[in-house]
Order: sequence, then structure tokens, then C-alpha cells
Amino acid sequence: MKIAIFHNYMDQIGGAEKLVLMLAQKLKAHVITTNINRKQIVKFGFGDVTIKSIGKVAKSWPKREKETIKLFKKINLSDKYDAFLISGEWALAGAKKNQPNAWYIHSLPKYIWNYYYENLNEKKTLREKLKFKFYAFKFKKFIKKYSLFSKIIIANSNHTQRSLIKRIRKDSILIYPPVNNKNCFFKKYGDFWLSVNRITKHKRIKLQLKTFKLLPNQKLKIVGTPENKKRTIQAFQDLKKQTPSNVEFLEDVSDKKLENLYANCLGFITTSQDEDFGLTPIEAMACGKPVVAVNEGGYKETINKTVGILTKPKDYKLAEAVKIVSQNPEKFKNNCIKRAKKYSLENFHQKIKKVLKGISL
Repeated sequence: MKIAIFHNYMDQIGGAEKLVLMLAQKLKAHVITTNINRKQIVKFGFGDVTIKSIGKVAKSWPKREKETIKLFKKINLSDKYDAFLISGEWALAGAKKNQPNAWYIHSLPKYIWNYYYENLNEKKTLREKLKFKFYAFKFKKFIKKYSLFSKIIIANSNHTQRSLIKRIRKDSILIYPPVNNKNCFFKKYGDFWLSVNRITKHKRIKLQLKTFKLLPNQKLKIVGTPENKKRTIQAFQDLKKQTPSNVEFLEDVSDKKLENLYANCLGFITTSQDEDFGLTPIEAMACGKPVVAVNEGGYKETINKTVGILTKPKDYKLAEAVKIVSQNPEKFKNNCIKRAKKYSLENFHQKIKKVLKGISL
């Protein structure tokens, strides 16, 4: 069975991109995308995956989205593949011509739904406000229309399922994302906490800085880089100026080094606002490490009191949770490893394969 996976871009490798690459390896599928950062892909251990670019797109909004939609609308590969998995909201433009297909939804774009008014209010001129309103409306309309061309929609969490019903009135089936347990191992409970994120506003990194400012005897290592946009890069530089002495940013981290950070940390902290699923805390659990997270979104589905602590997104509450967990991280170890096995790559691969076989009959 020949399978193609459509994904928006492969120039910044985050959780969604790793999922696509892991699945492509297992299914021996081809990845069809726009921009490609092959150096990063090789660094993360996916050099053997066949990735094809249908053209380069801009890096700035809304050109990036518009150009991606345009490119995916043009292609027709139905005579070359037996089934398609669409990953990413803009790659959905390929759903009409490329049949049969299933849409795996990681998250509906929050900046035009969840944070619409927040983003609108940030625009300084009337022209900017009108531009944002126009493209937000246009992109919402596009997603609602092109979701009709997928035979089945697969959501990555119950939280995402509820969002699909609320935003575009679509039902879906649930298949949780995977963690590659083979790359997860326990070494020791070291002297530092770990945070792994793409550096954006809604990951609430500032909240982590404030939390560890209240914990001068604890250390935090934050792994991640900002999106390649002038505004987010500047915001990251400003953020680093507020960093307390017990917090360290690690920007260019190889897959091997990241594995060792997970294996040696004392615990894991994550603070993303209304996260749809959250893969990094599962990776930490697979290494036997307890998790402190905000009591929101997909975290409520994956984290319970046997593997860590969910709490309010307040610095003093998070600091209190970190203190409690730090006293005896060992007591969470077995439950963390056991719970992470629920999200195995093999389970994910088999479920996706079954769906793709079903739609191709």
C-alpha cells in the first residue's frame, strides 16, 4: 500500500513534524510538504524518510499560509498513491484532488479562533486590524470547506474533538499521538528540572521564569527556539533578559542530547495555554520523570496524580508543586513509565494503518 502524508512545512521540527516523520518511517510513506530543513530532519534521526517539496513558501503571515494553500490545491497525486494522510490545516487544500484521504488534526489554528480578539487588539493600525480580520475570516472559511473532502477526521485528543465540534461542527475519531519509547530511558534524578517547547507566547515561558525565581535552590533548563520571525525572535531576546540565574536556555540541542536531558532531569514542567495534547510531558513520563503542568486542555487527559501534579497557571502554585514533587520523584517512576506505554508508536502506527486501509477499500 503506497501512502503519502501531506504536511504544511518541514522547516521547523516540532511535535507535529516528529509525529509525521515517525509515522512515515513506520508506514514507509512519502512526506509531501513545502519548505524543508533537511539538516534538522537528519539531526533528529529521520534522514531515511523520503520528503518531497512541492515548492517554497514565505515565512511571514499571511503569505506563508496563502502560498501553502495554493501549492497544495494544485497537486494531484491520486494515481501515484493508494491513500493520503493529511497532517496540518493548510495542507488540507490537497484533500479535494487527492483521494481517498484522512485528516489528522493536531490543532485548529488558535490565533484565528481561541486568541482572535487578543491578536486583533495587538494590531496597531486600522489597516493591520482589517487585514487580520479579513484573513482570519478567509482561513476559517477555507478549513470548514476543505474538511468536507476528507473521508474521516482523526483528532489527537478529546480536547481537540470538542474544538472541532465547536468551531467547524465536525465529528472525529480519537487516536492519541505516539512517543517513541525506544528513545526514552531513565538514568537518574539529577539536579535540574526540564522544559521543552517551541518558544512562543502561548507556551508561557515567562511563567516558568517567574516560578523558578521563587525557587532559588532549584535549577531549570529550557530547551527550544523561537519561530523564525522578527517579532518572535525579538520577544525571545527580551525574555532572556528576564531570566533568573538558576534558569538556562538551551537553543541548539541534538536529539541525542535531548534524550540525555530527559534521562537525567529531576522532573518536567510544562505551561502551554490550552494545549491540545502535549507530547513532551509523555516523553518525560516514558523516561520515568514526574510532570508538573497547568490544569488545562489536553494535559487533563494525560496527567494525573500518579504521574505528577496539575495546578493553576500561577507561579506560586507551580512552585509549590515543584517543591512537592522534588521531595520524592522516585515514587512516580513506575506509574510514569506505565502510563507512557499507552501512547506507544506501535499502537499509533497500527491504528492509523487500519484507518488508511479502511478508506482505500
